[in-house]
Amino acid sequence: MENAFTSLEALCGPELEYFLLARLGRVASRLADPRTQEIPAWHALAQHATAVAYRDCVAFGLASEAAVILRDAGDEAARSG
Repeated sequence: MENAFTSLEALCGPELEYFLLARLGRVASRLADPRTQEIPAWHALAQHATAVAYRDCVAFGLASEAAVILRDAGDEAARSG
């Protein structure tokens, strides 16, 4: 039986990086969604999910890539708001 560490080793590399960055982009885009902005609980949840996804990116050495995604999401929010 595999333990959690062994199963994570199989994910290291570009696949994991893609997953982490795509997840950050997906949850950060929710902040720009007008429906999310209208409901405080949804907005708080989107902020929390974005923060968690960002911390995961930083933990795996993807801080600069994550910063670009957050900047783009912020730009999108400014355009839609």
